[in-house]
Amino acid sequence: MLDPDGVVLSWNGGAHAIKGYTAAEIVGRHFSVFYTPEDKAAGKPELELETAREVGRAEDEGWRVRKDGSMFWAYVVVTAIHGADGKLIGFAKVTRDMSDRRRLEELERSSRRMNEFPAMLAHELRNPLAPIRNAVTIMQLESLASPVLRNCRDVIDRQLTHVTRLVDDLLDVGRLSTGKIKLRKEMVRFSDVVARSVETARPLVAARRHTLDVQQPEEGVYVHGDATRLSQVLQNLLVNAAKYTPEGGHIRLTVQPVANFLDVTVADNGRGISPRTCSGSSNSSCRPRPAPARRRTAASASASRWRVPSWKCTAARSRRAARAWAGSSSTVRLPAASAVEQAEAEEARESGPAGLRVLVVDDNRDSADSATDVLRLLGNQVECAYDGESGVQLARRFRPHMVLLDLAMPGIDGFEARRRLLRDGGHEEAFFVAMTGFGNEEDKKRTQAAGFDAHLTKPVELDALITLLAQARDRRRRRGGPTERGIVAVGRHR
Repeated sequence: MLDPDGVVLSWNGGAHAIKGYTAAEIVGRHFSVFYTPEDKAAGKPELELETAREVGRAEDEGWRVRKDGSMFWAYVVVTAIHGADGKLIGFAKVTRDMSDRRRLEELERSSRRMNEFPAMLAHELRNPLAPIRNAVTIMQLESLASPVLRNCRDVIDRQLTHVTRLVDDLLDVGRLSTGKIKLRKEMVRFSDVVARSVETARPLVAARRHTLDVQQPEEGVYVHGDATRLSQVLQNLLVNAAKYTPEGGHIRLTVQPVANFLDVTVADNGRGISPRTCSGSSNSSCRPRPAPARRRTAASASASRWRVPSWKCTAARSRRAARAWAGSSSTVRLPAASAVEQAEAEEARESGPAGLRVLVVDDNRDSADSATDVLRLLGNQVECAYDGESGVQLARRFRPHMVLLDLAMPGIDGFEARRRLLRDGGHEEAFFVAMTGFGNEEDKKRTQAAGFDAHLTKPVELDALITLLAQARDRRRRRGGPTERGIVAVGRHR
């Protein structure tokens, strides 16, 4: 209780527990002692009493000070108490310590910021990567006479692929900690995964003068999986083998169909992992003892385990010279696609997509122009515009079969452009693709809920673009429409 001037009249056990004062220490002192110097200077204690006098009650939430000088987050209610004659006789003051709730809210806000920041950063990084990817694709489609220029093109391609994966991994840090890693499964030709992984690991293998032997079936073998994640797994195993095998070593990559599975093994003749350290099980409990520099550790291989549950490690110590092959062997077992599925995938791969009329809307001129050139080099007619309004006007004239829409545009964004096209009529059969630098699962769910048929994350890979062209062509064929050659890229009106 407080008197009409704010002096403490009574003190209970709860107040003692929260603020640290005994009744003898606090009764008779002004309640402003609980406020921070800033709040006292601003007249906050007096304002709360004045509010309670005028309206009967005052509520506040903020920092308060304990006897020992520490602060806590408090929820305070001050209620005016009147006698039978209506005269103010004092105030009842109730304080709740909300520090735990405050800390929880701060953690939640911090977690949201940490999740939002990588997504925004990834979006900003993908925007400049998109035209660079398109430019490299153009150089791949056009013939380059100079071997030096071809090598430079391939270097840019490899490093751009690596940077793009780093952007994806930036998002994976947050997803992995919250268990939100999502696999984008599709029919994947495993020789493409091998080629990409070997190409990435090749510089380290060459620098350490290793011999790399790749053995895989000559015919195409397909699996249902996430091509990017599979490449990361295989790349990790190859880099691990190259890094922890003494210079001039031997690394062997074997792809072997076994029944309905595909066994992918990376073996080397390096130091290996002690059998006592890694028992060969695939669970994450395998932990190495402290190891000297350049000694392989089980932890270096465990980076791949979260991506593929079927993972096996066998090891042998290099001092067992009597054995023909010492070192480590890591095997990933994947379910292979059925024979029918593999035949269909191979047929689709060989036939390639037929041309369509496609509309691409992008306010990033470099991205739009380079996408236009890529599509033309694929044998299509292409037109460009740089904003949503121009794209809508162009679509009314061109009647595209497929529409590539950048989402984050000033004025009319991709969502509104799609709504206008459908409202105009005549575009109901079009294949709408959201093309954006935002690529997490929530972004994809949003575009799917908005009615888009597909979601392309910048920078757009050539294979992904060709796949969508094939899907748009197949839809048109199923619905009985003739396939015409032609693409509209909204980026520049030509």
